[in-house]
Amino acid sequence: MAAFFGAAFFAVAFFALVADFLAAAFFAVAFFAGVFTAVFEVLVFGAFDAARFDLAGQL
Repeated sequence: MAAFFGAAFFAVAFFALVADFLAAAFFAVAFFAGVFTAVFEVLVFGAFDAARFDLAGQL
């Protein structure tokens, strides 16, 4: 009986560890995707804003 509980505990701990790594990987992907999106928006829309304001200043 102790071996069964030991094996069950090991299985639960192992699956929890795998789930933790999967969650960490998902968080890392989401985090870097958010950072990339923010940088991309600043570069693209910042360039658009600069061009628009520059054009407005010349009119």
